[in-house]
Amino acid sequence: MEKVNYANNFHPFKKVPHARARFSRCSLAPFLSAQHRSMHLLLNVPFVLQLLLVVGLAVALSLSGLDKFRKRVDHHKRAALNEVAGVNFAVFGGLFGVVLAFVLVGTWERFQDARSVTEREANSAADLGRLALAVGLPAISHDCRDYLETVSKVEWKMMDHFAFSAHAQLALDDIQRAVFAFQPSNDREQSLFDAMLIELSQIADARRERLARIPDSMPIVMWLFLIPVGCIVIVYSYLFGLEDRRAHMFMTGALALTVAYSLLIIFNLQFPFSGALKVHPDAFRKALAEPGWLPASRQDSTPQ
Repeated sequence: MEKVNYANNFHPFKKVPHARARFSRCSLAPFLSAQHRSMHLLLNVPFVLQLLLVVGLAVALSLSGLDKFRKRVDHHKRAALNEVAGVNFAVFGGLFGVVLAFVLVGTWERFQDARSVTEREANSAADLGRLALAVGLPAISHDCRDYLETVSKVEWKMMDHFAFSAHAQLALDDIQRAVFAFQPSNDREQSLFDAMLIELSQIADARRERLARIPDSMPIVMWLFLIPVGCIVIVYSYLFGLEDRRAHMFMTGALALTVAYSLLIIFNLQFPFSGALKVHPDAFRKALAEPGWLPASRQDSTPQ
């Protein structure tokens, strides 16, 4: 079988001396808008405190507004508006409910997609390490383990602040350089090498997709629809001619709680790698915990 020199088909990667010591963190802040920066401030707040601030404030303001409205507009005037208010409430409430449901489901699906990307990246890195051992390249297996450890222990914390690790990228560059330099000598090595190229491509693709999702968020135009229309729906509940004050307060408070809590969940889920509800590096930890890895200390040099 004719040997294929894959090393000549790729642009060589040049090692930068002391690159890991000089560049350990790459920030995405220059590419972030003022919207992302303001949202990041709230993301750093614990989720329980977010509930108290956002949901609690929304319910308190809604009930306070209802109490003042009931004092100024008596029961008989509100009862006369029941028919018109009911039709308008059905229109606004139905439209808002449909859009809110679609946005909530879509945001959850994007969050799950981000989790799947991390699992694919971790699994491919672990598989590449095992394939490297099978073909007799322990140095590549060590680099794969170094990459998994760097991403799970270092880069994951950086992503919470819209940044990523240059050390992780350099570790992936080392893996690419070593894989591209390998030349199969028989059919078995050729088959294993083809599988290594597939896994390496999946690692690189998944990493790019993961990093692209760090600053990804819902368009501001959606927030400009959800928040005002949600407030309109809550205010429309004031017009119902309920004579029982407690029942009216309970209905309005429950509506405000539902709207505010749903918007808060959407806000947190739109950033899958930041905030209290972020994706955790469990896939990388599980890959590192699997048996079959060589000891952490490198004893073999990269093959020529």
